[in-house]
Amino acid sequence: MIGAGIIALVVASHDGDASAGVGARLPIACYLALLTLITLYTTFKTPETLNRDLDEPCDAWEMASAGAAMPVPSGTSTGTRTA
Repeated sequence: MIGAGIIALVVASHDGDASAGVGARLPIACYLALLTLITLYTTFKTPETLNRDLDEPCDAWEMASAGAAMPVPSGTSTGTRTA
């Protein structure tokens, strides 16, 4: 939806000429580059959830700042459901 808005703004700034939509390539490319940077940042800053009980009321950031992910003891329910 944001990409469509960018194209609409570019076309509107050229008095409604539909061929001006081709000129939206650079703004769309900048928008995609921004999304890529956000994705890379969150990939490396989000804590790992492997072997953690996601139903635990503790905040994920508190557990991440305490160190490595705490393993779930074997034989305990992790809150997963099967059909």
